[in-house]
Amino acid sequence: MTRPAGVVFLACLLLLGGCGDDGPPPPDPLPGSEPAESAELDVALSIVLHRNESPEPVQRRVRLALADGAPSPETLVSLALGELFGGPTPAEDEEGFHSFFSEETRDLLRSVEMAGDTAIIDLREVGERVPNASSSAGSAVFLEQLNGTVFGVPGVAAIRWEWDGSCDRFWEFLQRDCRIVTRE
Repeated sequence: MTRPAGVVFLACLLLLGGCGDDGPPPPDPLPGSEPAESAELDVALSIVLHRNESPEPVQRRVRLALADGAPSPETLVSLALGELFGGPTPAEDEEGFHSFFSEETRDLLRSVEMAGDTAIIDLREVGERVPNASSSAGSAVFLEQLNGTVFGVPGVAAIRWEWDGSCDRFWEFLQRDCRIVTRE
């Protein structure tokens, strides 16, 4: 049986080219070596909730994948606010803790940026998502939880709060003038 020259030529090319193979397999790792894994760190965060009409810090533990050493203050502030904005856990709720925040407010954080030891924190849709925070008693509780949580992060000495990039808009919602909050 004779084969057409084109089929023989194509078969030779496939054999020489490896039939689409990506080349030889990678070498086995050296004895005693492990594939690189990303390092992880358990981080203890302090967030402020209210119980019995008083602010009270609660501890939360978060597992954090480390890419390049210790987490930055921006990362820690973001994690802490993410925990706060998710509201009390079921166990904290049973212990009498309460907050303006819940699963529906988990995504309030737009960004965190550090300028020296000042955290510039931008939130979204505050008035629509946390409307009761604008009352006089509500704004005090709201600010105690926000400021207490952020000042729980080492290295933060001051905070500039913003709503969609505006310090004035954030503070007008709370019926106050734009300001930088400093650690007491």
